Amino acid sequence: MLAVVDSNAILLASLISDLANWQFLLTNPAFLVMTVFQLWMLIDAVRREEWIWAVFIFIGFGLSALLYFFLVYRAAPSATARV
Repeated sequence: MLAVVDSNAILLASLISDLANWQFLLTNPAFLVMTVFQLWMLIDAVRREEWIWAVFIFIGFGLSALLYFFLVYRAAPSATARV
């Protein structure tokens, strides 16, 4: 007897297996854009000496960089602006 398999479970399993494949990650444009964005926010946090934010951005992928962008980066003047 064949077991009925949920299609969402198959999609989730496929996504998880793709995340372990570096070739897939390096050719995925969304992953590359998010990596560049996260690096940009990490550099900005270090320049502003926001060490807690820098740690969270380094550890958490994507979400912490987006939070930093909206809560800190857009609200503060440029870290490299001359006074």
